[in-house]
Amino acid sequence: MLSHVALDLIDRPHLPERHQPDLALYKEWYHFNVVDETQGVDLIVNLSLDGDIYRPGHGEAKLIVLTCLHDDDWRGGVDVFDAAALNIRPNTVDITLGEQCVRFNDGR
Repeated sequence: MLSHVALDLIDRPHLPERHQPDLALYKEWYHFNVVDETQGVDLIVNLSLDGDIYRPGHGEAKLIVLTCLHDDDWRGGVDVFDAAALNIRPNTVDITLGEQCVRFNDGR
């Protein structure tokens, strides 16, 4: 089981400074795999960020969610948001975009 310390050091958000001159070139992505063996469900969540994530209309956030149920048939889709709608806490996995969120709590 991962700890917050490991995530803080290794796999944390790397957000740009707010007033960097090259914010339009910013790109980052997060990829999460969740396996629930008791329910037979696999979940893949991918969030990609492009552009100035601080100014409305200048950046894009794409959220891809795929699930695989017992029948091995993958289902899902892509939602595209203005990146300024993103709420992400630096140095931890705590991401909210629209009605979706990914959080790291109690080692999970």
